[in-house]
Amino acid sequence: MQRHFTLLTVLGFAAVSANVASLAAGTVPELAPVLRKELIGKLSVEKHVRKDTPPVFLAATMADKSVPVENSLHLYQALRDAGVPAEMHVYAQGSHGNSLDPQYGPTALWPQRCEEWLRFNGWLKKVN
Repeated sequence: MQRHFTLLTVLGFAAVSANVASLAAGTVPELAPVLRKELIGKLSVEKHVRKDTPPVFLAATMADKSVPVENSLHLYQALRDAGVPAEMHVYAQGSHGNSLDPQYGPTALWPQRCEEWLRFNGWLKKVN
């Protein structure tokens, strides 16, 4: 049985986690020394996932030096644990904010993968 959702989320190369490991790996490194533990929890999206969180599409690259792929991995695991419908695409190549460049091969096609996901789930009308 497919659930009806009025919201959904598409995140591409998003800094969604402020946990210590993600901060150490490069997500907003200048904040790492000043964030208190209680703020880290508040700023980490994966800490706020509930079973009624809208479906999520995630795209990330292992080569992103601005936002480590671990951000998306943590969020995806939290979504799975809560039973939230999610799809995740992790690509080997691509830089932050420039991954639509054809030089990155399949990474540049992530918007098409997202569109397919939206259509498959009935959130976008199918093209005839």
